[in-house]
Amino acid sequence: MPVVLFVALLALSLPIATGLRVWGRRPPAPLGWLMVWCALLLTSGLLDIVVAYTAGNNLWLSYIFMPLEVVVALLMLACWQPSNALARGYRLVIPLILAGTAVVLLFTEGAETFDMWVMPLLSLLALVGTMHTLVHRTVLSRGLLTGYDWFWVCLGFSVYWVGFVGVPVFHKAFISTYPGWVRAAYETRAWTNVAAFLLMTWGMLCQRPTLQLSGRS
Repeated sequence: MPVVLFVALLALSLPIATGLRVWGRRPPAPLGWLMVWCALLLTSGLLDIVVAYTAGNNLWLSYIFMPLEVVVALLMLACWQPSNALARGYRLVIPLILAGTAVVLLFTEGAETFDMWVMPLLSLLALVGTMHTLVHRTVLSRGLLTGYDWFWVCLGFSVYWVGFVGVPVFHKAFISTYPGWVRAAYETRAWTNVAAFLLMTWGMLCQRPTLQLSGRS
């Protein structure tokens, strides 16, 4: 297994560790959901490795974890919406995602349909939600963007989800003729994921609570 995949798993743990260190057990709601999202990805990645070495076929894990990752991502983004109506709209999409994914998996050939259509579409939905949140909050913002947690986290999310929109389609198109290209695409996505997790980690830090000092300064 390429070293970059282990590096990506290590980078994935940084937002969780940083959130616990900075915010303890009571992080702001969106950052709390970000930590849950990272925990899901970490669990999925570790299970992928274990199942691959013990059973061989680990593709079925993505049927469970991928929709859950998108659901948690939307819950996080809902917390950053500037109005209750928008937040409600993000949450209303969640049951549609779960029901739609279940129907597709029940009535089609799971692996091929999921990899070619469901995964890219779910990733595209998360990417659109992320870009909408980033652009909308940017337009409404009156402060320095680099001082906001949502700015860095949404940047990291954008980098992350782009890879899951394009790489599965690239895989399907070129795996039989240019397998080396496909391998390079997956390794590149793993490295860009490392960058995405670093951006999210900085988002955890940029609005950390001010320490309360006692005594003489």
